[in-house]
Amino acid sequence: AITGEVEVIGSRDELMAKAPERFTKVFVLRHSESEGNVKQIYQGKEPGTSLTERGVKMANATAKLVAEKSSVHPLKVIYCSPLDRTRQTAEALAKATGATLVIDDRLREVNFGEYEGKHIDFSDLAFIRERRAHKMDKGTLESVYHFHGMETWASCELRMSEFLDETLPKHKGDAIAIVTHADLVMNLK
Repeated sequence: AITGEVEVIGSRDELMAKAPERFTKVFVLRHSESEGNVKQIYQGKEPGTSLTERGVKMANATAKLVAEKSSVHPLKVIYCSPLDRTRQTAEALAKATGATLVIDDRLREVNFGEYEGKHIDFSDLAFIRERRAHKMDKGTLESVYHFHGMETWASCELRMSEFLDETLPKHKGDAIAIVTHADLVMNLK
C-alpha cells in the first residue's frame, strides 16, 4: 500500500543497514614489489621471494590508504596467498587495520611448471610480438607471460571461484581484503 510517506536515506551505510541482503565489500590487492619482480623470475612455489625495501614501503603506504578508506567499514579479515611476498603485504595491511590474517592456498601464485625459478627476458620486443601472435593464433585467454605446461587460466578461474563461493557468504555486510598475485587479480576482475 502506498502511504505517501518518503524516507530519506543520508548515506550508503544507512541504506545498507536497511538492506535485507548485505553485500561484502572486497579490497583486492596484488602483493608489493618483491625480489622476484625485480629479477623477473617465475616464482610460484613457497616460500617465494620476499618484498624488496621499496616493496615494504609500498605495502605500508597501501596499508595506510586502505585503513583510511575502510574507516567506516573496518576490514574484518585479510585473505592471502601463502607465498612470502603476499603474506608480507598482508601483514602490513593487518598491522594498519587490525584485521585478522588468513592464509588460503587457493590464492597462491600460478603453478609455473618447468619454468619455476627461470628468468625470461620480456624486454625483448621481438619476443613479446611473437608471444602475442602465438596467443592470437591459439585464441587463448592467457597472457603472453604464460607458456605451455604452466597452470591454465581456467584452472586459476576455478580455484578463485571456489574461494569466492565459500568465502563471501561468511562475510555478508563485512569488509575483507584479498592479497594475491597479478594473474589472480586479473582473473577476479
